[in-house]
Amino acid sequence: MIEVLFIEDEPDVQFIVQISLTHSGLFEITSFSSGIDALKAISTSDAKFDLALVNVQLPTMNGIEFVEHMRDIPGFADVPVIFITASVSSRELAHLKGEGVLGVISKPFDAVTLASEVERLFASR
Repeated sequence: MIEVLFIEDEPDVQFIVQISLTHSGLFEITSFSSGIDALKAISTSDAKFDLALVNVQLPTMNGIEFVEHMRDIPGFADVPVIFITASVSSRELAHLKGEGVLGVISKPFDAVTLASEVERLFASR
């Protein structure tokens, strides 16, 4: 089972991703609606994650900032990341891939194929 840390502020998207990934039987999801909440939780628990699935466009702290802060937490420096976003420039994408990001999934995404896309990107690490 792949343990996934998932950060998404839109409840509908959060629900669809959780259903899609858990239905596959490959993923166990722990969700947060903000990067700040996720950072508080992971810095005060013994939880370990195999993958972080993070929306880029989050309020207060965006997904890129979240990953930068996550990397400073013991045990999270090397957690691979997949971003989900409605828009990302090619320059941003190149920067993200240089930061240990496995890939970017564009919104809107196909809920039917989402789990296989996440699995493919995770396997590429």
